[in-house]
Amino acid sequence: MSSNLTQSIAIGIVVNHVNEVFIATRPVHTKYGGMLEFPGGKVESNELPEDALKRELLEEIGLEILKYRLFHIEEKKASSENKPNVKLYFYLVEEWKNTPYGKEGQDVKWHIISSLDPKKFPPLNITVIERLKNLT
Repeated sequence: MSSNLTQSIAIGIVVNHVNEVFIATRPVHTKYGGMLEFPGGKVESNELPEDALKRELLEEIGLEILKYRLFHIEEKKASSENKPNVKLYFYLVEEWKNTPYGKEGQDVKWHIISSLDPKKFPPLNITVIERLKNLT
């Protein structure tokens, strides 16, 4: 009998008017350290994914989100019973206030969507990167 809980994560795909996306580099001491990532974080037990998205992007990159839409959901079953299942909510962030920056000291950069290399991201990002490239 599986007792896995699900850890939800809200992720913001911040796209500017010239088809660039705002990307951070994961800290080296974390899982997938040194890989690229879209900003975001864990959904707390009392939050909706949309609320976590707004909170995380304000905390991590200083953005106040004005317009966004759900773009993709990716799920992964846990490899063992003592690990949670993972559910990633990817949101396309289309309008915001402030200029994004690495508020937590992380390396950040605008990347042209068509040049994104899925191999430089954690595995659960591959599908969303392919879908993003199809938009441009």
